[in-house]
Amino acid sequence: MEIAKEYERIAMMARLRFSKGLVRRDPMVVDVLMILVFSQLMGWDTLSEVSKRLGIGKDRLYGALKELSLETWHNLFTLAFEEQAMDALLEAQSMSPATQSRLDIDLAVDDSVVRRWGKLLSYLGLWWSGQFHRMLMGQDVLMAVLKIGSQVIPVGMWLMSPTPRWRDRHARVGFILADLAQKWKSAGIEINRIPVSMDAGFADGKLVGAIRAAGFEKVVIGARATYVLYPGRSKKHSATLMELLTQASIPKEAGWACTEPTACMKGTSPTFGKVKACARFMLGKVRRVFAFGVYRDCEILHIWKNHHWVEQLFKRLKHLLSWGSYRLMGKAGAYASLVIPLLSYFVLLMLQKRTGSTFDKLVSAIKQLSHTDIEAILKSWNVEAFEIHIVEPDAMLC
Repeated sequence: MEIAKEYERIAMMARLRFSKGLVRRDPMVVDVLMILVFSQLMGWDTLSEVSKRLGIGKDRLYGALKELSLETWHNLFTLAFEEQAMDALLEAQSMSPATQSRLDIDLAVDDSVVRRWGKLLSYLGLWWSGQFHRMLMGQDVLMAVLKIGSQVIPVGMWLMSPTPRWRDRHARVGFILADLAQKWKSAGIEINRIPVSMDAGFADGKLVGAIRAAGFEKVVIGARATYVLYPGRSKKHSATLMELLTQASIPKEAGWACTEPTACMKGTSPTFGKVKACARFMLGKVRRVFAFGVYRDCEILHIWKNHHWVEQLFKRLKHLLSWGSYRLMGKAGAYASLVIPLLSYFVLLMLQKRTGSTFDKLVSAIKQLSHTDIEAILKSWNVEAFEIHIVEPDAMLC
């Protein structure tokens, strides 16, 4: 079976990459990482379940994880995705403008609340959830995601602190994108061609200015209906976007190169300066955005529509890889709970690239392979510090 051969190759590559991310390359810690990352793909999403399935003491798993610092988890995340993102961008840069356009490149920024409970868990707080439209208890994860062709690659991540002093998401987004800009420019990537998209929760004049100053010249952000705009060159007459861009103002047919009807107008915002405002009818409501450095209606629409891929990534992590199922104490433990499923996602990305299959099909194929040839799977992990073996279901009940 093709998936079995590719699985074995990627397991070998993943082991080498995880080892590079560790300050002390302890074989036992690398073995635990391999076990936990690849167990996620088979649906074993807690340390207790992994311990029962493989006959490994939980204390040994917890003990190995305690060896890893917060900085180490950041390094593992970077090692997994940084090189992949740069290679994809450099390859795209060598293509013709028409081919680059078809890749629909977008750097999308958003946050997601991972629902958690417990007094001993770090980074817990009350956060606004766009999905539930209310405040939720949990951990707020800020993420930057590169969408390029069929690849959706996480390139920046930060756990927000509930402490008021460090709760500024706009400042943290600025730091993440400034760091990416520096690394990508050093690698020879022309970041002025890469658009950045954010929803209305990140709409801030200073943040937009900082992003563009870093080199990302094209920015599209969600705009609330109450934002004020001086249309055209007017300096006296202003109106809200709700009044200027109504459902009636949206044409019935799509314009040139646009995939759906969109209404746009230039103007000046008291908060953001010169902008281009666009609106389209989506999910029963008129949705609006501000665009900076992007002038064609069709390009604004494409960037806007690609923003949903960051939300798709959050859904994949939560539903396919049980994001947030681990309950590990301390700041390093909080990052471990999030980075381990992301490393599992990295394995799926590699498999997708080699097989061309979808994520759902890959997860299903791995689970099926675990039922038909579990010994081959365990052997491919190349674990030496533990004697791992499958515990029969009857034995687990004893």
